[in-house]
Amino acid sequence: MVGSLAFHIVVGGAAYPNIVTFYRHNLLVMELAGYSMATIFDRLHGSVTGSGERTLLLLHGFGTDQRAWEALRPWLSGFFTVLSYNIAGAGADGAETCLPQRHHHLYGHVDDFLEILAGIKQSAVTVLAHSTGVMIGLTAAAIRPDKVGRVLALQGLPRYLAAEDYPTKLAQTDLNEMYATIHKNHAAWANGFARKTLAIEEPLVLDVVLRHLLSMSPEMTIALMRAFFQADVRECQPRIRVPVHILHGKQDPLTPLAAVRAMKRQIAHATLDSIPVTGHLPHVTQPELLKPVLAGYLDIPFHEAAP
Repeated sequence: MVGSLAFHIVVGGAAYPNIVTFYRHNLLVMELAGYSMATIFDRLHGSVTGSGERTLLLLHGFGTDQRAWEALRPWLSGFFTVLSYNIAGAGADGAETCLPQRHHHLYGHVDDFLEILAGIKQSAVTVLAHSTGVMIGLTAAAIRPDKVGRVLALQGLPRYLAAEDYPTKLAQTDLNEMYATIHKNHAAWANGFARKTLAIEEPLVLDVVLRHLLSMSPEMTIALMRAFFQADVRECQPRIRVPVHILHGKQDPLTPLAAVRAMKRQIAHATLDSIPVTGHLPHVTQPELLKPVLAGYLDIPFHEAAP
């Protein structure tokens, strides 16, 4: 929809001072037209479980799909109505759900999320987002504070690519090398990427993550990496007025603590907690350690609800 977070955006002859104003105007047009979330939610294999009064929307990150929440979902569904979907391009049929003109940039994925949000009757939806899903959640919180009540940001950042003023460990040269490796040997890249992000030796978990990564074609893998890892939503941070709870575990090569702290400083109502988990995928590798942390923020017990 729009390729950058410039301060002056011109789309279809109309000028907007920033990305938030642009989205708010176009979402109003969409809602006046009576848009329903059903089409896009179904196309992205949306799933609804539980029947709680409160709504929890799960956002997975790059390299996984909504199945990444399987270990936590039964517990969460005992207290919430839980919604999730596959981000376009993720999963075995990613080539069918990913529309090149829409989804080869982060804001196409933001569009999907906002359209789904617009179709949810309840306001103040809680968003639990992981990794690159955090970029979508933060942008949505800036644009729709009437729909997003708060964001739980698990091992995520508003930008992953290093810059002179931004202390991450991912350089453009690193991405270029990964793109080349994926073209040459997708399986070898997936094995190396999975081991690095997991940061623990668990063969069964490694196999699950590898299946997620290899369910995407090499071309789709690169397209999604470009859409997320070369995007930057830091401009949205000062505009966020809802609580953002940043959950950061140790030994995560993609989210260094200095960058996480920079994110907290830019969001007015942000908290930052160091959590007792290791690696980039704690909801997959260590869900039982993550439960008490999430329970505190969600105000629920960290055991299964009685049937």
